[in-house]
Amino acid sequence: MRIFFILMVCLMIVCTVLGCKSTSNPTTPILSAMDADATRNPVPGLNYDYYLGAWTALPVFNPDSSISSLTVDSFDISSTFSPTNFGFVYSGYINVPTDGSYTFYCNSKDGSKLFIGDSDSCIVSNDGIKNSAQEASGNVQLKKGYHIIRVVYFCASGSPVLTVSWQGPGIPKQIIGASVLFHELTSYTFQLLAPHGPHIYTLGDTVRLTWYYGNSPTEAHYTEFNLSLDGGKSFPIPLFTHTVATQPNDTGTVLWTIPNDTTYCTVHGLIQGIEYDRPQVNAVTDTQFTIKK
Repeated sequence: MRIFFILMVCLMIVCTVLGCKSTSNPTTPILSAMDADATRNPVPGLNYDYYLGAWTALPVFNPDSSISSLTVDSFDISSTFSPTNFGFVYSGYINVPTDGSYTFYCNSKDGSKLFIGDSDSCIVSNDGIKNSAQEASGNVQLKKGYHIIRVVYFCASGSPVLTVSWQGPGIPKQIIGASVLFHELTSYTFQLLAPHGPHIYTLGDTVRLTWYYGNSPTEAHYTEFNLSLDGGKSFPIPLFTHTVATQPNDTGTVLWTIPNDTTYCTVHGLIQGIEYDRPQVNAVTDTQFTIKK
């Protein structure tokens, strides 16, 4: 019994010693993947703002001071107006094909940064003046879907260089192409105002068409106007195409002369306006006008 007790005590001591000496490998925390960002109407291309200025590091670009705001296919700096002392800000979405770990690269002369998600999520920082192009990279976990992407760049002197690449599941390192870059169309309203109310026109008459843009960015709108002969069931007759550069809350007006063609005769005429670049935005006059001989 005494021997048994001694053995039990020895066993407990051994277990205690081994327990104290045992170590567990700490689990490296896994960063959660970034959820995709909500989009309503993504279309190909990126928005970009162009700036002029002399900098030694990337400034906080003020959109109100940009000298040009356009849409481009990809991260292309060839549209610069000045060989030096300029900057670009690209913004839009990148369409991530599958969940996983993605590495982004910025090769630039001079400074560049790449952001994914909100404006504080800098994935790649390659800032400062450089004697030659240099590349920096950063890694991020992303879920499938559209993710906000923003790239800022400046060139102080020498030949400008900016190449933006990525690598991920099933994607070898490659330049980010236009096929995965998108931007969201600014929401605005397009309303046809006239003709309004009952009118009787004859062939050869001139009709004044008036329309309104609400909350529209400064850009050219390409609008097609069509005529319905069956009360809006279809709009088989194209009237004309009109291009107009607008400011927010602009009203546009154009005169349409009804051709001397009985094809245009109708007792329940409606006119439809459709935006070329935004086909989901269209409007129809609420008039029920008559066109007769």
